[in-house]
Amino acid sequence: MMKFDRSNRWLVLAANFAVVMGIILLVIELNQNQKMMKSQVRNDLSAKIVDIMIQIAADDDLVNIRIKGDAGDSLKLEEVQRYEHLCLAFFRYWENVHYQYRNGLYDEGEFEYQMKTIMGAYTNSGMRDVWCDKQYLFAKEFREDVNERMKRLGYQCEQF
Repeated sequence: MMKFDRSNRWLVLAANFAVVMGIILLVIELNQNQKMMKSQVRNDLSAKIVDIMIQIAADDDLVNIRIKGDAGDSLKLEEVQRYEHLCLAFFRYWENVHYQYRNGLYDEGEFEYQMKTIMGAYTNSGMRDVWCDKQYLFAKEFREDVNERMKRLGYQCEQF
């Protein structure tokens, strides 16, 4: 009977050890998955902005529209549409970066670099005008952050 209790205790100890090892391995795997997810998010975001830039670079009309629009120059009606859609594509990309950062999938350094890029774009009067007119299309957290940063740069939308 004593030998049976001793064997039983060893089996329970071995089973508990196996459970603890399983939990440790699970934590390691979850950590690796989080790193992989961050890498995938970073890659996807990079690919999206590269696609937008390639689209602009490949289209002479769009390049000219962007130059005129960013400067706040007068655009024809169809140019206004193309410029607004281009700005909205940038804003949507930046909103995604902001969302990924808020959810821990974008690190602080890269996020702040992206925000500096974003805020640099808002120094273009045309892009700023589109933002002020269309910001209601974007998430509240993103809008509030961008508007606060714009205010610090001396820009402010009349609405919102």
